[in-house]
Amino acid sequence: MRFKKISLVIAIAFSCTLALRAEDPRWLTGNIHTHSFWSDGNQFPEMIAQWYVDRDYQFLALSDHNILSKGEKWMPYATLTKRGGEDVVAKYIAAFGKEVAEKNKELKKFLHKNMYSHRKVLRMEFKAELTLDGIFAAY
Repeated sequence: MRFKKISLVIAIAFSCTLALRAEDPRWLTGNIHTHSFWSDGNQFPEMIAQWYVDRDYQFLALSDHNILSKGEKWMPYATLTKRGGEDVVAKYIAAFGKEVAEKNKELKKFLHKNMYSHRKVLRMEFKAELTLDGIFAAY
């Protein structure tokens, strides 16, 4: 049995190696460690994503500390302008407009109702919390 598992791993590794030898390999440009206002960053998540799109990045991960990117986030105006500059809100409205903000609210309500509240998502979230609680309790 163990031999079969090892053979399978070798076959998968070999297949991956062949895939990497494609005639047209390319590098993807991206960032997997970016913070927004929702932790210790200095810009709205949408503005950050637009910055990377404008520069032809292929992927982006927002890695804000200790927060899930769901629901509405509120922050005092003074904090926004201190961290993002006096014109940070004006730039956001100019880039996305009030219509986009309204569509965002509709989308967030839809996602919350149909995805974030889905029993499988809630179960996974519960299990993750238990795991993290166990890790933090151990240390």
